[in-house]
Amino acid sequence: MGWIAQDIVDAFAKAGENASEWALVVYNESSSINTPLLTSPEYTLQNKLKETSEWRVILDECNAMELLYQRRQLKRLSELL
Repeated sequence: MGWIAQDIVDAFAKAGENASEWALVVYNESSSINTPLLTSPEYTLQNKLKETSEWRVILDECNAMELLYQRRQLKRLSELL
């Protein structure tokens, strides 16, 4: 798991939330693939992907949440003035 994704998952878990339900992170899992993509008399292009599993951060969703947080903070500060 990437460090940023891990921090997001941990922070949401501490607050009793699931970060993947908020669409901030997604978990991808794929099996290994070793199949020909293209075959010709000269060569064969193989699709060789290893089996992977990873967490990814969805930056668009993170940016939207950050924007909403900043708007809320700005509104609170404006009310204090």
